[in-house]
Amino acid sequence: MKLGTFSGLAPRAIQLSSCDKQRIDTKAWSIGDEITVTEEGGYFYLFQNDQNLKVKPTQSAEDLRFKITRAQALWTLTSIKKGRFYIRSVEIADAPTVLNIDIGISTRNAQVLRKSNEIADDSIEAASKWLTDEFILEGDDQPRLFVSVYAGSQEGTLEIRGREWIATLDELDGYWTLTKLSRSRRSGAALRLLTGDIKFVDASVAGQLSNPIHRHALEETVRSHGGYMQLWQQYSDMEWVMNLEAATQLGALSFKECDKGEQSREWIFSVISERGKAFLEKWKILLGKEKSARGDLMLEVMRDLPDWLEHTQDLEGTGLGKAGGVPWLCELIDIDDGMVTLRLDADRDKPPPKEGVICISMRGDRTVRSRRQQAVNSIQQRNNPMPQLHYLLEGSAIPYERPKKIRPLSAAARKRFKGEPTPKQREALKVAMNTPDVAIIIGPPGTGKTQVITALQVRLSEEQKDQPIQHQMLVSSFQHDAVDNVMERSNVFGLPAIKVGGKRRKYGDQNENPITGWCREKVNALDASLTPLLADEPVFSEMKTLQKQLTVLRVSKPDFQQKQELIKRINSSLDRLEEQFQIRLSPSVEQRWQTWTDAFLEGVSTATAADNRLLICRVRALRTTAKSFDDDGVIQCIRLLDSCERQGFSLAEPNRQLLEFFVNGGRVGGEQLARLKRLKKVLIDQLMPDYRPRHVQQVISAESCQLLNDIHDEIKQQIKSTRSLAYLTVLDEYRSALKHTPDTIRQAVAEYSSVLGATCQQAAGEQMTNLKQVSYQDGLKFNAVIVDEAARANPLDLMVPMSMGKQRIVLVGDHRQLPHLLEPKVENELAEKFELSEVHKEMLNTSLFQRMMQNLKELEDKGQPKRVVMLDTQFRMHPMLGKFISEQFYERYGLDEVKPGLEESDFQHHVPGYEGKVCGWIDVPVSHGKSYRYKGSLQRDAEAGAIAREAKQILKSCPDLSVGVITFYSAQVNHILKAMISEGLTEAGKGNTPQIKPEWQSLSDEQGKQKERLRVGSVDAFQGKEFDVVLLSIVRTSQGHIDPDDDDALTKAYGFLRLDNRLNVAMSRQHRLLILVGDKAMATHPAAERAAPSLPAFYKLCEGSHGQVY
Repeated sequence: MKLGTFSGLAPRAIQLSSCDKQRIDTKAWSIGDEITVTEEGGYFYLFQNDQNLKVKPTQSAEDLRFKITRAQALWTLTSIKKGRFYIRSVEIADAPTVLNIDIGISTRNAQVLRKSNEIADDSIEAASKWLTDEFILEGDDQPRLFVSVYAGSQEGTLEIRGREWIATLDELDGYWTLTKLSRSRRSGAALRLLTGDIKFVDASVAGQLSNPIHRHALEETVRSHGGYMQLWQQYSDMEWVMNLEAATQLGALSFKECDKGEQSREWIFSVISERGKAFLEKWKILLGKEKSARGDLMLEVMRDLPDWLEHTQDLEGTGLGKAGGVPWLCELIDIDDGMVTLRLDADRDKPPPKEGVICISMRGDRTVRSRRQQAVNSIQQRNNPMPQLHYLLEGSAIPYERPKKIRPLSAAARKRFKGEPTPKQREALKVAMNTPDVAIIIGPPGTGKTQVITALQVRLSEEQKDQPIQHQMLVSSFQHDAVDNVMERSNVFGLPAIKVGGKRRKYGDQNENPITGWCREKVNALDASLTPLLADEPVFSEMKTLQKQLTVLRVSKPDFQQKQELIKRINSSLDRLEEQFQIRLSPSVEQRWQTWTDAFLEGVSTATAADNRLLICRVRALRTTAKSFDDDGVIQCIRLLDSCERQGFSLAEPNRQLLEFFVNGGRVGGEQLARLKRLKKVLIDQLMPDYRPRHVQQVISAESCQLLNDIHDEIKQQIKSTRSLAYLTVLDEYRSALKHTPDTIRQAVAEYSSVLGATCQQAAGEQMTNLKQVSYQDGLKFNAVIVDEAARANPLDLMVPMSMGKQRIVLVGDHRQLPHLLEPKVENELAEKFELSEVHKEMLNTSLFQRMMQNLKELEDKGQPKRVVMLDTQFRMHPMLGKFISEQFYERYGLDEVKPGLEESDFQHHVPGYEGKVCGWIDVPVSHGKSYRYKGSLQRDAEAGAIAREAKQILKSCPDLSVGVITFYSAQVNHILKAMISEGLTEAGKGNTPQIKPEWQSLSDEQGKQKERLRVGSVDAFQGKEFDVVLLSIVRTSQGHIDPDDDDALTKAYGFLRLDNRLNVAMSRQHRLLILVGDKAMATHPAAERAAPSLPAFYKLCEGSHGQVY
């Protein structure tokens, strides 16, 4: 800063005049810069750079002489006016203190400056530059600082002063850090001057992590425990190589030219005949082997050979480049005699390349791999907005900044809960709001984690309200359903969240676009309040009538008679508006309307020649010359008037008056006959058929449309200008926009919404980069990233949104429910190639969510802030069922108890045979038929039939209840759906696959919202779902003797039933009643306690007073 801008300058300036007679070059002196003032031989001298001047005070010189003698003041030139110099001083309490000091600045300091609009972004670089300009005094060889001196000030604390701000510095272990920034205040505190090597340095977490000590600690952690990110990078490479297996087996087929085929989207490519035949044979073999494993294989037409088919490098290093342009994806139709016929998957506006190659498309796998790799590289190289994330993932200790304490709840956030939030929900919000980097929220079934997420969105946006909040929050998950679930409940500042990317499945309201639901809610609310208010103001009804008539005239293409009627109605509406409400057109618009209607009524007719034959004859018979008129001109006028009346043809009043003038014996002259001649032409045009194409016959011009718009706008503006009606008009327009222009509403919401939603992968997609207006994935940054169902996401996918988090990353999930999925082939190949230890294998099977949870808890034990919270009150199911879930799947593993949040009376039901019960077991003994394998999966006929019958009975007897049918095997899902056909619950759908009949698909809840009534699916399809009653098919049957100490034998007998996380999901989807269907010997067998302890525990519950066994 310049001394002249310092806030501590003396309030009064000293005025000096030159002792020299010569003209002073004022431009050579710098206003605001420091000057030196001396006295010698009774004269005063000013020095600045190479300028000097002998001066004298215009008033008493004693004050100036005193300050110079003490030598405890700094001087600055404040202005030069009319040859006089004005100087001011800063009093220094003592001689300057020499001190070399690095002042550490944190991210929090930068955020304060950004919030105060002092810097454009909250980067440490921007803050350092601003602080240097604000506090470091210019004008000497070394930097200088002003320090306030207070009586009794604390040791180890300094207050430095700048132009307009003051800053508090605290010392800890020899390091000075800036701990507080505020606007300067006038004070009588003395000032000292520090001089030396003084600079502001990066003391943020990012800056501290650059310290070799922290780098060494990270390297040591990786060496000791194995590199977590390196391991997953190896997994990604191995997965890519194995996915390339089919592509490398098929290879590429070169073509030299291509032409359009006979069918839509078909192209014919010219290839060497023998190579085409070989390609076709390999393609047929691959279709049989790969289709079941990878879905529909697609071919791709490419200009150049992809790097994974070049054989010039290891496959692990291929597929990492960004794929440009829209791919030419296609399916193979035929290969015959050197001609390959392909059908493109979509219409394109340009042809494929004239030459190139045809190969298996790896576009989807390549895109996933590229996004993952960019995220991993960004985190490893600390180029992501949160550089400490790499250390947290590896489990290495990190420095941290304590953020400003933020209250967890506000009135708006409280409304996102269904009642008062629980203590743990409050704590979850507090931890998420105040985390220095990452927060973990563990949400067991039914504990309201989605409510916490939506409340968190509100609080985060409220805290950022003084800054641009557009698109600053990302809500993500590994699959679309989870993202949709959060998006539907999101509401920040009255706006819904925006879903970016992906295709929504169509099932009732639950998967509709969030903006559609938001618009409908707003319209319903407006209808309830606005409709009665508008009914009390009849002017609105009249306005609507006029608006409708103007619209019909503009777009409906009326014939001549209809035009006449519409114009009459419009004129009547305008008259009523004027007479009853004193609302009238301006003279200019009224004149334009009158002129236009006169001309409009002279347009052509749409009637046929047969309809108007007599009238046309009568018009043609009109005499328009003096000689012919003398013969029978009057008679012809009489005949025309009579025919018009008989046929109901309406003559314009001026035209009728002209004919009656002649009939009544009016004087016939040249002017009157000329008017009659013009009338004859007009009537011929009106009566003759219009032979133009129908779509252009009555189209009105742009000028005419503008006139109709002007009429509407003028009337509406007059209503708006009425104080009592203006607000109703605005609300009515708002309601109309919500109803009729959803695309416009979506664009507006997308422009202003603070919350964006996307799956982990599509968070880095092209739609997201376009919306955020950045060129590449590396440029995507969000102040907050919230990931739901984080425990289910593949760690590589989870790193994609995590790499974008700047201030906080909040992972929400439950490691005691479904984990991420590993490809067994990839895992085995990886273990063999790299000789993975048990530690590494455990790393692969532990979700990133669970790993982060464990790492953050360890940091908490070492004195770092609390970052992990587990929600502990469930509102989904009957307390007895909730207690069972808590004991079997949480308390058993050392986690906190999950308590009930509702009373037993909230879960009453009247399911036949289960009155007053919450659980049941329908025994289907092995004697009724064993389970058996079908296409690699298990199914059981007897269970499928029993479940179909039970589901039908419940649905029919309890029309207000929903039913979920869960099983662990995909074959059993299809088997149950087929068994339900005979019960009338399902029917054959597309591809003969059974589907739920429409009458059983949905029901309305207490709020009138549609919800799913019947669903049949595997456990994976049910996480996040809930139903009143759940039927769980266990499928497996007892195998007789099982050795409880033989782990392999237990796994062979119980299969998926041994996986507690899958059982947890399967047994926690119900509100009121859980019924297991299957062989009860699976629960009563002596080995069950070792194999799947939750099964015998549930069977014991069913045998008690709360259950029923059949």
